[in-house]
Amino acid sequence: MTFIHIHQESPKANPADKVRKVTTRRDWTMRERLRDYRALALCEMAGSTQRSYERNLKRIENGMGAMSVQSVAPADVVAQI
Repeated sequence: MTFIHIHQESPKANPADKVRKVTTRRDWTMRERLRDYRALALCEMAGSTQRSYERNLKRIENGMGAMSVQSVAPADVVAQI
């Protein structure tokens, strides 16, 4: 009998982790982070919540869109809203 070895990654290994590590290593701007938040989290919320959050997200994006996420403190976001 001949056995063919099929390469399988460990069940604990997630191939998407490699991509995530690349994106977490680089410095995100607030605009990029907000775009990511809209795509991943905001779309799961109720319509009225989306509208409410979107108003604040636009304020944050207009005021701090080009800033590095690492340089923004929570107090900066609160002040922007």
